[in-house]
Amino acid sequence: MVNLENYEEYMMMYADGELNEAETKALMDFVDANPELAKELEAYSATKLVPDTELTRREVQIIKLICDKKTNNEIARLLSLSVRTIEGHRYNICKKTNTSNTLELIEFVVQNNLLAIYG
Repeated sequence: MVNLENYEEYMMMYADGELNEAETKALMDFVDANPELAKELEAYSATKLVPDTELTRREVQIIKLICDKKTNNEIARLLSLSVRTIEGHRYNICKKTNTSNTLELIEFVVQNNLLAIYG
């Protein structure tokens, strides 16, 4: 059930309280068998996003690049997207995280331990 290819999804669902009893036990057994993942599970559990916040994989990818001090132009070039598309993603990210600029977004990322979770 839980394996190296899908454990992160289970960890996110565990942190959000979305696993049933059998799934929770399977995840805990997997973490017990892979103790190096215990800190990662702890980080997922410690993360508290604003209500109804679901970041897409692309949004997480863009957040990582923002935290790496990349500009919209650089992000667009790296991801083979238009600058306008990146601007749209940044707008959605700020809306979902209730932030209004890059500084607030980075503070949100740090306070909610997102880099540890999304690595």
